[in-house]
Amino acid sequence: MNTNRSRTERWRECLQQIRDRGGSLEVSVDVDEASSNGATNLVWRVRLQAIDDERLVLEQPVALGQTMRLEPGLRLVVSMSIGQNRWMFRTLSIEPSAGDMRGLLHISAPTMVERCQRRNFFRATTAGFNLPLVQGWQLTDPETAVAAEVASRIPFEEAEQGESPSAQGLEAPISLMPEVAGAFQGQLVNVGGGGAGLIVPPASRPGFDSSGRYWLRLALGADMPGPLAMSARCVHQHLDSSQNLHLGFAFDFSLHPEHRDFIVRQITRYVDKITGMQRGRQAG
Repeated sequence: MNTNRSRTERWRECLQQIRDRGGSLEVSVDVDEASSNGATNLVWRVRLQAIDDERLVLEQPVALGQTMRLEPGLRLVVSMSIGQNRWMFRTLSIEPSAGDMRGLLHISAPTMVERCQRRNFFRATTAGFNLPLVQGWQLTDPETAVAAEVASRIPFEEAEQGESPSAQGLEAPISLMPEVAGAFQGQLVNVGGGGAGLIVPPASRPGFDSSGRYWLRLALGADMPGPLAMSARCVHQHLDSSQNLHLGFAFDFSLHPEHRDFIVRQITRYVDKITGMQRGRQAG
């Protein structure tokens, strides 16, 4: 057996390794048919709990402490990795089996997977993920971010009143900027219980300083009224072999606690929107 085929057929063994070590898979609602409407993949890292011939059992996704329950019947995109080996597959969420795992996410076990080159994995054409864009700045005065976060809500409030925003995504105008220095742009790789993972290409990497606080704008897409803006701290970083910078951010609501609830509501609405779009296509 040649090396490439051997690596491809090791995915079942790798699933077992991930489960045995208490590792995670990356899961997202499949937005492939809706990507033309600007929908992006919100990716969660979720712990793999159990495996059998028919299903994988994972924790339900969580964002800022809020569980994002994915109901049975949704098409999902899933990726897994060990070392330099990485695979992705499409599957369905299914009804939970009986027993003590009913509160978890059950998905059909894959029958085949696509092996992805790790250095190209975060390109949508290779990975099957259309990742949200992110802008970031280092905050020179963190207290000025409070007013900027309040101003970032204006497009959402206008949308609730039936007004259409003049622009969406990162093209939406910034009503108010905090005091910042420098800038970078990347992609939102995953979200979790208290923060997010970003990948920043080499062109945006020079001069990045992980100390202090940052102001981030996340463009989720799918007709969201505007990007989500919040303060965050960089808690870890590393370079990959392609010189992309991987950043882990913890969202920081210490100066503006009520802003957390707003962000959670908008993420929940986005998940509801993309799952609703998928179910609408299935019904049609």
